[in-house]
Amino acid sequence: MIERYSPPAIRAVWSDQHRLELWLRIEILACEAWATLGRIPESALPKIRKGTFDAEKIAEVEGRVGHDVIAFLTVLNESIGQPEARYVHIGMTSQDLNDTATAVQLVESARLIAGDLASVREAAADLAIRHRRTLMAGRTHGVVAEPITFGFKVAGWVAELDRAQDRLTRAADEVAVGRVSGAVGTHATIDPKVEEYVCAELGLRPDAVSTQGGVRAFRQRAEGQLGDAAQAQPGAHRAGVRVGARGAWAPGDRAREHSLVARARYQSFFG
Repeated sequence: MIERYSPPAIRAVWSDQHRLELWLRIEILACEAWATLGRIPESALPKIRKGTFDAEKIAEVEGRVGHDVIAFLTVLNESIGQPEARYVHIGMTSQDLNDTATAVQLVESARLIAGDLASVREAAADLAIRHRRTLMAGRTHGVVAEPITFGFKVAGWVAELDRAQDRLTRAADEVAVGRVSGAVGTHATIDPKVEEYVCAELGLRPDAVSTQGGVRAFRQRAEGQLGDAAQAQPGAHRAGVRVGARGAWAPGDRAREHSLVARARYQSFFG
């Protein structure tokens, strides 16, 4: 992420501090789930919930041990103390933290982008209505053609922003998947009910089959979709922008596109 091109809210979502806060929340939720299952004592939860961390200290420890999660747990467990700290991270693996926290960050980012897209879409719609009778030259093959209105041109932007909002909604839903299933994803060391509880509290779905690298490959695809939706470039659909993971418009998408454009044209000329 290039900091000078990133809005403050997005920078906050992807900051190391927020990532570590999510790791801590996941650890606490896992302990709460284990306590309901009788695996750890309820009496340990108050001290675990009060656990804290220092990002600079974690970075220092990571420099020595060469592992981010080990460094995080070392600092966190020092703040909790024994014997309660022994219950933190039971049955879990590093990717239970990494993948699940990343999913939350992507959903949070999608929510921020959706708000911006809605504002742009509203401004474009207002502009289209305001200029529905403002004449301008239409163009085809790069040369002047029959006259259109500027409102009609902007209505095309509105339709594209509608499609971008749809893509963003689908991408955010697809990426809202977490995993708390142990080193190779088989739940051999952790009860699936722990995963269900953690994911539900974070607003995620448990991954159906979470191998060590499978969920990351799945998320990379969804991240690409989210990026496509966020760009929302006018004219991009004519260049063959993919929708979802299918790589083409589905019949329902195409029909909806035609309906949107038809309504926009009607409003531009007769609204």
